[in-house]
Amino acid sequence: YTVAVQNAAPPKHMGIATASATFFRSIGSTVGVAIFGSLLLTHYHHDFAKAVPRGVPQEATTAFSNPLLLGQMRPQLEATFSRFDNGPRLLETLYASVGPALLGGIQSIFLISAGLMIGLSALNFLLKDETLRHGPPPPTAE
Repeated sequence: YTVAVQNAAPPKHMGIATASATFFRSIGSTVGVAIFGSLLLTHYHHDFAKAVPRGVPQEATTAFSNPLLLGQMRPQLEATFSRFDNGPRLLETLYASVGPALLGGIQSIFLISAGLMIGLSALNFLLKDETLRHGPPPPTAE
């Protein structure tokens, strides 16, 4: 796309066009990662909340709000859950619910991104066909 942008811009604005394309590509990827991360965690929290058995204390599930830290927090969680009735089994049940909840979030992100990819690939056919320039522009007679 860089070459297409450079060919579409007048020679005196080629640097601006290239910089703008690079800037918006960077912003788009940053915003895209943030949106997909938000969708993943939203889906995870929703599915995990549905999988939590009734009667589980709220303080027991707060550690599961960030699934990335669960591996590091295992010893602290085992100590915390040992205070609850049937705590070790409850902890294993909650840990078993993390995988399917994350998988559901990843699947939704995959389907959304596949739909976006198909739609945006179709938009490529609407791009104006520009003939590529070869070499510098011819000098103008003054």
